Amino acid sequence: MKESLSITLLIFALTGCGGGGSSSSTDTPSIPTPTPDVVAPIITAPDSITVAAVDSSGLPASNALIVAFLEQASASDNVDAQVTVISDFPSVFPIGTSSVTFSAVDSAGNAAEAIIKTVTVTTSIVLNSNELYISEYSEGSESNRYVEIYNDSEDSLDLSDYAIAMTIDGADVESTWDIWTNFDISSNIESKSVFTICHQDISNLILADCDMLVDTLPDGNDGFALVKGNVGDFIVLDRVGDWAQDAPDTGWNVCGVDSATTDRTLVKKPVISRINVWSISAGTDADNCAWLVRSLDDWSNIGRHNTTGIISNSDAFEFLDSEVVLQDYDPSNQAVDFNEFDAVFENSRLNIDLRSAPLNLENIQNAVDGGDFQDSILKFPLNNALPSGQGTATVDMYITTGIDSDRSSDGSQIYCQLLLNWESNGVSASISEPEQIVALAVNKAGVLITTTIGGFNMFDLSPAGIDSTSSTLDIKLMSPISEAVKIAPELLNSLLRPRSLHIRMVSTLPFIDSIGAELTEINTIIRLK
Repeated sequence: MKESLSITLLIFALTGCGGGGSSSSTDTPSIPTPTPDVVAPIITAPDSITVAAVDSSGLPASNALIVAFLEQASASDNVDAQVTVISDFPSVFPIGTSSVTFSAVDSAGNAAEAIIKTVTVTTSIVLNSNELYISEYSEGSESNRYVEIYNDSEDSLDLSDYAIAMTIDGADVESTWDIWTNFDISSNIESKSVFTICHQDISNLILADCDMLVDTLPDGNDGFALVKGNVGDFIVLDRVGDWAQDAPDTGWNVCGVDSATTDRTLVKKPVISRINVWSISAGTDADNCAWLVRSLDDWSNIGRHNTTGIISNSDAFEFLDSEVVLQDYDPSNQAVDFNEFDAVFENSRLNIDLRSAPLNLENIQNAVDGGDFQDSILKFPLNNALPSGQGTATVDMYITTGIDSDRSSDGSQIYCQLLLNWESNGVSASISEPEQIVALAVNKAGVLITTTIGGFNMFDLSPAGIDSTSSTLDIKLMSPISEAVKIAPELLNSLLRPRSLHIRMVSTLPFIDSIGAELTEINTIIRLK
């Protein structure tokens, strides 16, 4: 009985598996349709960072701190095991705050929500209104090498805040110095004087002109710079050569002279001070470079520097007389106003008080906000016998609250340096600003803040025409302020209110007055209303 029951159950189980017939054995099971990937990856980004600049250009993206910051970004996805994160970082992060956007796309084309972080590059270096610069460099026979720096300020300067930073046969790390040389303890440089660093084995013929002896100075293909600050935080003031890994075989070309940094002496031109961009300083010919190239072992200028050379009219723009015209715009009635003023020429300076014709504050604010605006322009008549030549120049600009360039304890001052190119064929001329990032220093009630702005069109040359019998140099007075306020309104909007401002422009442009004396500085006092 038990055996019969077991057999019956087995037959039932076998027949039950067929599902009612033999046809079930040929059925094809259905394949599920894949679910499309419509989910975007998710980015995890690092926190924004603040880092110190390594020089006046900022911090290269190859710096270890920047590399570590960028490598922290990652992305996760519900399907792809790995998703690449890309970012739009620059090759060099300038002083100030830069944005970095992190983005990612998975294999199905789903784009992650981009994340923006910032890299803030800071410097604690405070620049003097007239900083030191390299006035002479000599790479001569045997060990006859020296570097001379010049103090064009009115004060004696302590050299403990300065150094010479150089590379040897190309930088070990791109854009980074190899050897840092501090000045001797207690070294200083007197006003309108030079300080000369010489190789310890220099000739006895010029040893008396040396203020400091060192065992290492540049060969012709060693780039070096005069810097202010310390090894962790500094600004390049002036330089000969650069800190590239790929150094020239023998020396850098200067003023159109091949390998001019080898077996020659370079003397800074009288109208040029510091230029921290080597390509501009070196130039391409004798007219647009910053140097006078002299022969091997020419030591005739060591121990002194000429900054007061008179430029002939064939080489300079001549200001005709003391009369200048101020052009301003009133957006309330769309009227352009013209007022004439007498300028005072004194000790290579031109001084103008414009307070009797206040600048329209609404017009200036419109420049910031994108409203109805026309530039406030100061026009200087020039001799129509324009120079023949071309070159580069710098303009150091100081805008200070009050009626002079000395900032009060609760006042504000803006400083920036603008690079210019000029060209003239004797009949027509132009002044232009090359594309550049301008470092802006804001001293507000004793607190120093730095940022960067783009270049701005401040200088122009207008030819003689129906409305004027002479060419004019046109200076757009409020361009730097309006550009700066756009970048840092929280810092600078307070400047745009009824008040007096002093604008000081120290220029290396080739300007002379009507009697042929060099003109290096323009000072204006304006009033906003």
